[in-house]
Amino acid sequence: MTQAGDTMNAPTNENDGFEGLPWVKALSDGISHSDQRIRLAGLTDGWALVNHRGRVIRDAMKCFYERVIAEAPPRGAIVVYALGGTGRGEICPGSDVDIGIIVENIEENQHFLRHLSSRLRAFAPRVPGLRNVVKANAFPDLKDREHFDLKSLVALLDCDLLVGDSELDHRIRRVCRGRAAELGLDFIFAVNQDLRRFDQLHPQPPGDIGGFHVKNGKGGLRGFQLAMWLYSFERWVPSLQVYQQVRSTRRFDREGAPSATVLEAVGVIFSTRCWIEQRRAAQAAGRPRDSGEKLVSPLLLDAADMEAFLYRFGAGGLTKLRNARDVIDSYRHETMDRLLERGVVVPDTDGLVVWGSDGLRIGTDALFKDATEMFYSLYRAQQRFLLPIDRAVKRAARKNISESLRPDPALIKLMISPGPVYPAIKDWFDFGVLEKLLPGFGELSNQLYQPGHRAATLTRAARAVQRLEGLEYLDTLKRSAVSSRDEAYFLRQYQDIGDSGRGALRLALLTDEIPQTVYMSAVPSGPPDYDPQVYGESVRRYVNEHLSNLPGLSGPTLRTIEFLLLKKRELLKWAEAGSHPQVLESWRRELERLHSRDSADTIRALALFAYAAFDFRNPQGVARIRLEPEQWQKIQNLTQNLLHGELGVGGRSFEDHYFDPTGQRIGALLPHRLLASPHVDNSLRQTYEGTETLDPQRAHRIIFALTAVVQTGRPKVELKRDGDYYRLTLYSWDFPGLFWRVAGALHEMGCAIRSTDLYEIPDPAGQATDGETLPPNERHLIVDVLTFDATAVSNENWEDEVKRRISSRLENPDERLSDNTAEILRPVLDTLYPQLTDLGDGRIKFSCNSPPADQGTRYAISRLLSERAGASIESIVRDGTRDWPVPRMNFYVRVDSSVEAVAETLRDDLGDVAIDAEVLV
Repeated sequence: MTQAGDTMNAPTNENDGFEGLPWVKALSDGISHSDQRIRLAGLTDGWALVNHRGRVIRDAMKCFYERVIAEAPPRGAIVVYALGGTGRGEICPGSDVDIGIIVENIEENQHFLRHLSSRLRAFAPRVPGLRNVVKANAFPDLKDREHFDLKSLVALLDCDLLVGDSELDHRIRRVCRGRAAELGLDFIFAVNQDLRRFDQLHPQPPGDIGGFHVKNGKGGLRGFQLAMWLYSFERWVPSLQVYQQVRSTRRFDREGAPSATVLEAVGVIFSTRCWIEQRRAAQAAGRPRDSGEKLVSPLLLDAADMEAFLYRFGAGGLTKLRNARDVIDSYRHETMDRLLERGVVVPDTDGLVVWGSDGLRIGTDALFKDATEMFYSLYRAQQRFLLPIDRAVKRAARKNISESLRPDPALIKLMISPGPVYPAIKDWFDFGVLEKLLPGFGELSNQLYQPGHRAATLTRAARAVQRLEGLEYLDTLKRSAVSSRDEAYFLRQYQDIGDSGRGALRLALLTDEIPQTVYMSAVPSGPPDYDPQVYGESVRRYVNEHLSNLPGLSGPTLRTIEFLLLKKRELLKWAEAGSHPQVLESWRRELERLHSRDSADTIRALALFAYAAFDFRNPQGVARIRLEPEQWQKIQNLTQNLLHGELGVGGRSFEDHYFDPTGQRIGALLPHRLLASPHVDNSLRQTYEGTETLDPQRAHRIIFALTAVVQTGRPKVELKRDGDYYRLTLYSWDFPGLFWRVAGALHEMGCAIRSTDLYEIPDPAGQATDGETLPPNERHLIVDVLTFDATAVSNENWEDEVKRRISSRLENPDERLSDNTAEILRPVLDTLYPQLTDLGDGRIKFSCNSPPADQGTRYAISRLLSERAGASIESIVRDGTRDWPVPRMNFYVRVDSSVEAVAETLRDDLGDVAIDAEVLV
């Protein structure tokens, strides 16, 4: 009998249009059979229960989609995508269906969306679990909205829909096409124009939960689960949505599949959950329900449940459940390590964990409870995304963080993040783990941990957090009036500083008091006055003994931090004493010795360091040094004079004066991948994901070099020694055979290419509107960064000879040269194992081994395919895991000739290339 509160969703057999249909009857019979199997199943039948119920519902949903589309055909292209998952309120995990719809034009398909929403609400009561999905996060009530809300669509999809363009992995597209074919639908791939249109109609900030992310015309749903298309058990274990994490653990085989022990443990928990949810459903059906009462159905076992569990499954069942909990419990410390490596805790959002660039958010309490509750908490967090944390969870978090071996990756990732970091630092301080995370703070605490000195330690920690709070106060000024001219100057520097400079500034602010306390307090009475030599030595010791060991901190960044810590006292003396030309000149010499890639950022960091360290805003709390208005004016004059010497004109925006019109045009066309490159951006992390917007001034040297190439027509070659190898940066107009001319010159000089990265920039005089797409039939500029080993004895004359040979070859592109491609590729031929696969419709896959020690293979092969075989490369995909030392590299290309002709063309360079037929999986 239907309850009063369910009237809207109750099936009406007379008019819902589904009664009597064969597939509806099959659905009803299948669910009844599934319920019967749950009542009779043992503890080891979890996967069978999940797969059977999911298959029944997926088959029904396929028929449902076909019927709805036939009733109200949509206009234009459409994607309908559905997968079985673990739903929230259904009897059995696996019966929820995540439904995703994307249409080509929302306005023209209002009729279809309204019809589908109506039919879903009518059909939902027939599918356990689907009812909650429709209520919670499916289609919005279109009667109250003018447009279909994309954010609701994203919440509905739960990141199960793949949207992208032709550069994404062909295999993923093929499998998605196969999934859509199972539903009897056509899978289309949204093109850039569609993504731009969605973004214009429904703008989503990049940090939104599962937000629709569009960057320079390329986009997709953040946090897409690669595991979805590999296995049928999409969500199965703690950290289940972080595919990159679970794939890298030893509990998985080399293909990323979980081990048999883990699968068995999860199956036992699935069976237990099926049993307890069916028990809860029976209990709810047996008691009268008040329409205003909200029933709570906890999943955890109580005493009565345990008695029933023993009666149902026996002592052996209890042993299996305990063993399964132990298996999953072994993930807890590893999960905490992953948290510290990939995410930070944000306390102002009820204990949110933000996982790096993946955009995944899981409540922290899911990480610290016991194994069974942890599984259920993660399961609920997957649906709700946010869960509050209580005192017990904070204690567990403090224990886990303090016991972690490597907390510093989380600190470094936090320091270079573009958004505010004060909430996370404040959270770590409140948790009592700042000593563990901040390099050198543990020594400071140990030294001061004496009777009456613990307060001194906490005071220093509070001041460190407060300095960061004072700096990030500038964030609030972007939307409000600035109170003074001096503060307007500091705000401008805060807005102009780059990621690397901001990260160095944050670390300097947090560690400001550690060197002088740890190293200078060894003297019993302490130095009576400030001694520059003693203080400088303490700073250098701190940087060498603590910061230099942090992974991800580059040499220029360390020197910037050291510069800021050293200059604090001198800056204070400058503000008190006034201007001296010789002091200004000495500071300029210091900046030159830093060898920073962007000295302007170092100067901006210096000004902001004074703003935060000397308490410009005077936040409430522990008292710190304060300066008078005239002293702030002196600091502004000093840093502005330094900026004037670095940039030419101080105080104005960078682009207004630093570049001519050609340079400004090139700066607007630089692709984001180039701006985010570790060769250009002096970033704190070694592998930069490139999801943040970088200031064009970060690449001013590249803009100058490309401007010179455009104005003179001659290429520019830069060569720099970097440890045991050289890095060559080439700026030039691109032309066929350019790479082989450069590689040939290096080959003649006895150099073996280690790696190469090519960045293409549209013609500044052309029709391009951004740097992400190259207009056809237009010439373009390139920035090619080659890393190579120098076997010969190298000196300045040798470097000049390398530059001369390369420039000579590039300035005469029509000069005929000997083809030494085979000799250049010879070192990797023995392990290349090339293979061609015909994909049909003029598309071919070229596959070869890609040894990690020879990163230049990918680029060499791509140029070989494009120049020898005339292939147009669509995407390059790397297969394999870190457990497989020789991964495969797949080049998906489009050609006008047959696969046999391509193999014959490549025979001279690569030998016999095997040809295979495509096998669909």
